Parts: sequence; C-alpha cells; structure tokens
Amino acid sequence: MTFVIVVYVPGAIVLASDSRQFVTFTQKTEEEGEVKEIRTRVPSSDSVYKTFLVKEKFGISTYGAALLGKIHTSVHIQRFEETLEEDLKIEQVSKKLVEFFRKKFPEANTGFYVAGYDIEEGHKVPHIYHCHIAKNSIARVNLVKNKVVYGSSMGGETDTMSRFLKSRSAPPITFDAMTEQDAVDFARYSVEMTINTMRFQVRNKTVGGPIDILLITPDGTNWIARKMTRV
Repeated sequence: MTFVIVVYVPGAIVLASDSRQFVTFTQKTEEEGEVKEIRTRVPSSDSVYKTFLVKEKFGISTYGAALLGKIHTSVHIQRFEETLEEDLKIEQVSKKLVEFFRKKFPEANTGFYVAGYDIEEGHKVPHIYHCHIAKNSIARVNLVKNKVVYGSSMGGETDTMSRFLKSRSAPPITFDAMTEQDAVDFARYSVEMTINTMRFQVRNKTVGGPIDILLITPDGTNWIARKMTRV
C-alpha cells in the first residue's frame, strides 16, 4: 500500500510519498480432495518510486494498485511523459494521464495527484488535481467557489493523518501562513507519522521505506529528498 500527500501553501506545492510495495500471491492447497486458494499479501520492496517530476515542471504522485500489467506504475509514468507535448496546462496533463491509463487498465483502482503552476492573467497560479483511473474522474482540489485555497490532500493509507487533522479538540493548522519550509516539514511529518504510528499498531506495516519529497515553486522545482537507485 501507500501514503502520499500534497501540501499547497501560498508560495509552494510539496508532494511526498513513502517507498513500500506489497504484492498479493495465491497458493493452492489440497485438503481432503478439495483444492483451496490462499491469498497472501507480503511486502516486496522498500525502494519504489511513487512521486515523479515530469517535464521538469510538474509533479505526479500515485497510490493504489501499482503493478498494472505486471509493470510498476513508475514505468508507465515514464512512457506517459514521452507522449506529452510541451506547454500543456495542468488540467490537460491530468486528462491525458487518465486517458493514457484507461486505454489498457480501465478498471485500475489507482489514484494520482497532479500538481504544478499555470499562468493566469500574467501570474503563476497553483493547480492541484486528483485523478482516479477506475472512476474516470478528474477534480481540482485547491479551488473552492472559484477561489484558490491552501491545505493538504492525501491518498492511500490516510487513516492516521485523517484522525489527526479532523480531531475536534485539535487547534487548526493555518496552511495559508506556511512558508515553503513549513510545507516541506509538514509533508515529511505526515509520512513519518503514518509510518511510526503503524509501527506500534497491530496491523500490516503497509507504509514504510525512504521518503521522497518534491518541492514545486513558481520559480522551479527541487528534490528535497530522493532515494538513489544507482551507485
């Protein structure tokens, strides 16, 4: 499974994700002449990429079903990037992303966050979209009543952070007042909190491994944390 988060504040967008991957395999056993199937979910890797920088200007984070056609989503994202023209709007990229995956995997229970800046009336404006393949859905998450809003959106194993953010007794979090560094710290904290909470719970440790963090600002992009795959 997965935990991904996108944090959007006045000066920046931050995408962060864990690196753990689970796979499900089926074993057949025979008892008293009856064949039974036993499905087991086990961790297979702690080095999976779930956040991507595409065309050096916008980010994509993915959660949900990750092995589509027995190929990890990261490979599909690379192939998707090759199909993109230059100077596309974030909404156009989001639509093309859903179309790309639905051609081969229309029933995939896979979600994405697509984030970056588009120019509107001479200014760079943050755009964050949530997309889902099986639901064939695209929705902008940082726009309410035609007004840009600030906050965070999450996908995957969100129960730990959801309880934290929705607690009635907890003081509010002022995303509008956050700096770039605050947004980075909050994104990292969210993934770490999910991992560390799971550590002490009686449940599968479905979130773990290194944390990847991508920072996007009106001036450019920067990997704050990125695990290495080559030496």
